[in-house]
Amino acid sequence: MTESDEFDLVDRSTGILTKKDRRYLLGELDENLTQGGERNRRYRIRKRLRNALWDLYILHETMPLGDVETLFEEIYQWRQDVEVAVARDEEIPPAPEFIDAWKGSVQFLVFALVGLDIGHRELENAVSDAIYQHQLYFEDKLVDVEVTVEADWENADEYTMDELEDLVKSGDLPDDPVKADMMLTALLRKGRITPTQYRDFFDDVAGE
Repeated sequence: MTESDEFDLVDRSTGILTKKDRRYLLGELDENLTQGGERNRRYRIRKRLRNALWDLYILHETMPLGDVETLFEEIYQWRQDVEVAVARDEEIPPAPEFIDAWKGSVQFLVFALVGLDIGHRELENAVSDAIYQHQLYFEDKLVDVEVTVEADWENADEYTMDELEDLVKSGDLPDDPVKADMMLTALLRKGRITPTQYRDFFDDVAGE
């Protein structure tokens, strides 16, 4: 992800979260909250998020297409720049930081329903409906396409946290930075390594 000098993950205009909410969730809030204070903060965040999801529903149904295009313009432009770079055999331009916000939003919604039959079905229906609406509005075509979302659990690579720790200690992390990042991030999220250790281990892989 590229990151502009002006962008700050916490210090930006209020969205669903207040700046204090962001600092709280990122572990950067200095004030000590009581158990009841934390419970109330999480309740308020959940309540705003639930209402935000309904707002997204309204936006999807009513937002002018020109506004949608403007909102995601930097991602569209980046994709065009990638295609030009590939055609010219040039260096791929870095992805805009906003693409992480888009991906994270999708990941959050999928995470909430993963493993549930209704989540699997509704995800397929949502993607199919989005394709239908996109083709109708932008291409003047009615397209009814079947969408299948499958997770190949049978052939999945699985590691326990202990096995991942052993890979790190023995220096046997994959050479692929993406896979190494996935493993190290798993350990970081489970509190098995510190952010400093994550950076050191990842730098070792990326520097090879």
